[in-house]
Amino acid sequence: MLEANLQALRRLIPHLTVAVMSRDPPWVAARYGVEGVPLFGFPRDPGAKAERESLLARLLEAAQADERNATISAVASADAIVVSGGGNLSSTWPDLFYERVALLKLAHHFGKPAAVLGQTIGPRIESGMQRLLAEALAHAGHVGVREIPSALLAAGLGIRPGRIWYQCDDAMLPRDAAASSRAPAIAVTIDPQLRATSEALFGSLVDQLRALSDTIGVPLVLVPHAFGGERSGAPSDLTEARLLAERIGGDRVTIAEALDVRETRRLTAGAALVVSTRYHPIVFAFSAGVPSLGIYGDDYCRIKLQGVFAHARLDRWTLTYEDVARGGLLPKALDLYSLRDDVRRHLEARREAWHGESLERWAAVLRALDPPESDQSDPSRLFGRPPEDVVPALALALHAQRQWFDLEQAMIEARFRETQRRLEAELGPRRTLARYAAALRSRLRRVLRLLS
Repeated sequence: MLEANLQALRRLIPHLTVAVMSRDPPWVAARYGVEGVPLFGFPRDPGAKAERESLLARLLEAAQADERNATISAVASADAIVVSGGGNLSSTWPDLFYERVALLKLAHHFGKPAAVLGQTIGPRIESGMQRLLAEALAHAGHVGVREIPSALLAAGLGIRPGRIWYQCDDAMLPRDAAASSRAPAIAVTIDPQLRATSEALFGSLVDQLRALSDTIGVPLVLVPHAFGGERSGAPSDLTEARLLAERIGGDRVTIAEALDVRETRRLTAGAALVVSTRYHPIVFAFSAGVPSLGIYGDDYCRIKLQGVFAHARLDRWTLTYEDVARGGLLPKALDLYSLRDDVRRHLEARREAWHGESLERWAAVLRALDPPESDQSDPSRLFGRPPEDVVPALALALHAQRQWFDLEQAMIEARFRETQRRLEAELGPRRTLARYAAALRSRLRRVLRLLS
């Protein structure tokens, strides 16, 4: 998303210079030809709320006192501030949430126009963090969101609807997407959450991927999208790929390790099919016209994956963990594979709509970064888009939310019944022993009375 936004901004604004906040400023500077500046350094520990609030207060006080570190100086000297997209405006990633809030608050303090691009907001935001986010986003001239639930949440925070823009993912449009020369394969990306949920679920996934490859005669290539912490023992897409390859076995599976964005896009463009629990493998696939299946196990991933499928008008091709556990991946993947030519033509036809939305969006972003005296939002638009582009996605999001609530309720009830069954199985013998013990105590009391 950063690469896509840099490319667009450099095309639109000649002689642009950019400073990018990063955990690794030298790397990002060398990689993208920008100035790299460090993050503010908010702690990641969920229990470090007081430390994050204290650091935010100190940053704002330092700015007011004209005490500047490298990052505050970069904000103060910039002409505009852009928060590039992602799914981190959520309580799940409090450190990244506070990084973005601090950046937007400093932009407001220094009087800099700001735009927020390509966000998933929430769905879980603690009440105190909701207030902070509402304050930060209120000063952004443009708030781009990738899903209807995120747009509704932003509106619920008090952001003016004319500033909210329902957009495709920043990386959706085809870029450097020429397919690699390798033979077509089923590209698979699985994150660690699936195996952590259940070994039985992971085993079912393994069996179905093996059967899918064998049935259609196409090999599997496992494509990690998040990796790098394996040496510290942390699970990652790469650790999951290695386990999948070991369990699937044979020469039907390979791992494409350590690819950069361009290499990953090229590999994905040449795939026969994509199966992923992560979001951007689906984005890359759709941008290249490749049929895809998305798998999710929680509300956050559901909203993101169903969001990108909504932009493609292919919402039927998602599955829950429960679907996979019950063996639903294999028949759905075979069905999609049989329709792959129709799906490719459909995705190619959708590109025109994505391109048109992108052109309108960047015009709106430039207006927000060089704002006029009055609000120029069009009252005939809904979240920046013609209503006919938004209403189908809105209906889908509401229907999907009801389905997810029903599924969660069914899962809770199933877990309750299983727990109840186990307790009854465990308590049955205990109750029998308790009855025998009570009888023995009664007999012992009678014996003692007779002896006395």
